Order: sequence, then C-alpha cells, then structure tokens
Amino acid sequence: MKNNIFYKTCFVLAVSASLIGCSSNTDSPTPVETTISESVSIAVDDTEPATEHVDSTKPAEQNAIVTIGTLKDLSEVIDNYGNKQALFTDENGADFIAIVSEQTLLPDDFSTDHDYEVYHSDVMTMSIPGQYPEVYEIKKVDDISDTEIIIESSTEESITN
Repeated sequence: MKNNIFYKTCFVLAVSASLIGCSSNTDSPTPVETTISESVSIAVDDTEPATEHVDSTKPAEQNAIVTIGTLKDLSEVIDNYGNKQALFTDENGADFIAIVSEQTLLPDDFSTDHDYEVYHSDVMTMSIPGQYPEVYEIKKVDDISDTEIIIESSTEESITN
C-alpha cells in the first residue's frame, strides 16, 4: 500500500513538472537590450559598381577561358534577358551549357554535331550540367585548325631560309 502511494505521488509530481516546463508565456516577451557604441556612415554616392573596377588594360575577352566541345543542341527558347542555351559535350564527355547572348560572337554556320571553341569567363554555375553564363565568342574548330597549320608552315619556311 505504501508503495502504491509512493508511485502515485511520483507520477503526480512528474506530470506537474512536465506541465510547468511546457507552458510558455507569450504575453510578455523578454526584453533584449541593445546598445550602439559607435555609428558608421557610408557615403553611398561615392560607390561604383564592382564591374567598373576591372583592369581596363585588358578586355575581359582576352582573359577568357577556352573550352572545346561538340554542340549537341541549340535551344530556340529565349529567356527574359534575350539569351539562348547551347548544350555542348566537352572532350572528356562532360556536358556543359553555354548561355548565348546577343553580344556573343557566333560563326556563320553554327549547327549541331560540330566541334567549337567556347570563349567564356571563369564563372560556372554549380548545376548539372554546369553553365557558363558569360560567353564571349564561339569559334568553329575546323576554321581555327586551318589557320594554325598555315601559321606553323610559314614559320617553318622562314626558319629553313
């Protein structure tokens, strides 16, 4: 009998403790004190966008990264900014998307299943497949290799003479 009263008392104490602990008083939040010891002012009129602080001695196109890939698909859908997406597969078999804008220089015969050199910035999205949002120029690889061969042969001729 004494055991039974002991267990009932422990049960009542446990229930009342849990009810007191779970109740919350939302009527009066605890005040938070904040003090500002020093104020800082920024002259907004003197700031310029970060893009204007790029080294102006070299155009961005000269700092371009070149990725060679085979054009698999050119989307005809134009987004809100006037851009199209071109799906490429690079030399390692990985897919990437080049965002083609109105400023992107394209070859005259830009068609699928041909190899191209894509000149782009070093920014790439972390999506799968990755996207190059700033593409400067796309050149057909066939045209580039012909000019390289001509330059190499003219250099060899001048060395032998």
